[in-house]
Amino acid sequence: MAISRRADRALLIIVAVVVFAVFQWPKYSAQLFGTEPSRDDVFRRLSRYSSERNKTLPVMVDSETELTGISVNYPNSVIYKQRLVNAIAGEQADLPTRIVEEIGPRVRTQLCSTPDSLELFKKSGASFRYVYYDRHLTYLAEVEVSPRDCGL
Repeated sequence: MAISRRADRALLIIVAVVVFAVFQWPKYSAQLFGTEPSRDDVFRRLSRYSSERNKTLPVMVDSETELTGISVNYPNSVIYKQRLVNAIAGEQADLPTRIVEEIGPRVRTQLCSTPDSLELFKKSGASFRYVYYDRHLTYLAEVEVSPRDCGL
């Protein structure tokens, strides 16, 4: 199984949509009304976003990866649950390591170089966790990106 860069890009697009929904609109609102969203406000917005987005899931993000769910842990963790549809736990003993070693650095680089993600990190201290499962929903590995990973 090749680990796809398209999946990385698709996830980055999802993150960008979340960041815009949570931070850009409140930023315009703050300019109009003079207030910044609190951490609780951010959590509520992320929770609403994940709840609405989950209604449209699962969705294939590429030929090998299905986004099955998004959740938010208070106060600052967004979790993307993904199923690798062609993988079966145990068939490739190195698959969890490959996920962490191949996808992890690419996801970190993408998130840490995206202004919207950096803004999310700065304002909320949020982290993004990508949890990978095999086709039978057996846990494989996870990649987490926090503000610290971006030097914040």
